[in-house]
Amino acid sequence: MYKRIFFLSIFLLVLMLFPSSTASAQDTPPTSPWDIISQTNVWRESYGYADLTVDGILMATAQSTAEIMASYQSCTHLASMGYPNASARAMAAGYGGGATAFVTENIACGVSAFPDLYSTYWADYEHLRPVNGPQAGLYTHAGAGAAQDSTGKWYYVLQVGYTSGSYNASTTVPTLPGGITATFGPTTDQRVFEIVTATANSDGSIIHVVQPGQTLWGIADTYKVDAATIKALNGMTVDTIYPNQKLIIRTAFTPTISPTITETPKPATRTPRPTSTPLPPTQTPIPSMTPTPTRAPLFPEITFMQGNRRILGFGIIVICAAGLVFLVLSGKQRR
Repeated sequence: MYKRIFFLSIFLLVLMLFPSSTASAQDTPPTSPWDIISQTNVWRESYGYADLTVDGILMATAQSTAEIMASYQSCTHLASMGYPNASARAMAAGYGGGATAFVTENIACGVSAFPDLYSTYWADYEHLRPVNGPQAGLYTHAGAGAAQDSTGKWYYVLQVGYTSGSYNASTTVPTLPGGITATFGPTTDQRVFEIVTATANSDGSIIHVVQPGQTLWGIADTYKVDAATIKALNGMTVDTIYPNQKLIIRTAFTPTISPTITETPKPATRTPRPTSTPLPPTQTPIPSMTPTPTRAPLFPEITFMQGNRRILGFGIIVICAAGLVFLVLSGKQRR
């Protein structure tokens, strides 16, 4: 029994010393929206510009923007998700009192604090617009918001703006019924629509109809095409897309022209050239035999014998036969 209590105590102590690593939601953001506005004014002062006045409407639109980003868990400007740009959203909420408004928007996302956004997260040219951009001297109002998603990640939004006419900053933060989508968004449905690829047309082209909540980058990733390619095909200079917008994902195939087969004319029948008849060969003259006189033999009898060799041979045979007979007969007589 005591052992069980001991081990249970040890287990509880370990849990207390090593809390779960799973992020949990908290009410207070590491960097508050008011701190973001304060950082912006400090940087504006360093560049010689006047502080921005907090506007209640911009506070509401910035907060609603942060909440939508957290609901999508997407650190992306809403304009890239199919919503109107920051200026249109602010004017729809009442910023400017009917005058034309110009609003720029900075966003930041993370789980830790941002003690100095303009020297780290917003140190590039585009994000420095509120403090030292071309219109920095025109901006008069600011609003900021922060929201957390279910994983513990925080989404921060800063909106600064000015109007074309006289406008006094709103001192109250209005409540936007249903959030930003219900007031000036493209739809009241805040679901993120799954990107379903479109079927190719008969000519090979593919046209995608943008749904609410879809982004250019998400569409490009789904179709395995570069976002820059989609922008080029549709003549886009920004990443902003809108619901029901038709995007060309792939153009029609260019038909391959079959080469025309040209009959090659048969060559004309060649006329045989006449064969030249060879000239008769030149006869080589046969040299005439010049008779050589036969030298007279020294001994005429020898010449006679040479002319009658057969008779001579026959005579020699006869003589030899006679001699042989003679020898045989002489031998018989001696016996």
